[in-house]
Amino acid sequence: MDIDTEARLDRLERRMRRSRRRYAALVGLLAAALIGLNIAPVAANHLKVTTSDLTKGAVTTAKIKNQAVTTKKLKKNAVKTGKIASGAITGTKLAAEVPGVAVAGANVQGNGTNPVIRGQFNRVGGPLTVVANEEGFYQFTMPGGSLTPGAIIVATGSGANARCNVFRFSETQFTVQCMLNGTTQLQGANFSVVVMQQ
Repeated sequence: MDIDTEARLDRLERRMRRSRRRYAALVGLLAAALIGLNIAPVAANHLKVTTSDLTKGAVTTAKIKNQAVTTKKLKKNAVKTGKIASGAITGTKLAAEVPGVAVAGANVQGNGTNPVIRGQFNRVGGPLTVVANEEGFYQFTMPGGSLTPGAIIVATGSGANARCNVFRFSETQFTVQCMLNGTTQLQGANFSVVVMQQ
């Protein structure tokens, strides 16, 4: 072989080596790109945490975002009496329509025709009011009330000489009568009254 042919073959061989290297590099880059695209979703799938992945006591109060646990997220009957802290449930946190739960109440000092409410609550509206057109006959107004025929209103006199009971009621009003024991004579008295829905 002459020198000229040998030089040409040498150049051709070098070009082919460079092309092979470029091809190998291109294949390597392409493979890395494809692997990278497939690894991301695979890695994300491995980051999903299920209930069985958690150890007992892993989720603490400090790790739960405020307002994250809502009523809708609680399983029915999940919260039992033993799980509720003393004093955690107050009257204002109970729905007014819960049967047997007091929706309103008052402690009244029956001063003739000027009764005074000494303490009261009304979970369905504004403050209760009371007037007495005559001694022993007390007319209450319960703002926001919607007393149904099945409502239970209990009045108890605190004096030994009078007994009190509910005389009649409408949707937002009720009347308490206090009478001298053993008679039908109206008598001013101190008493308490509680309103419940049935």
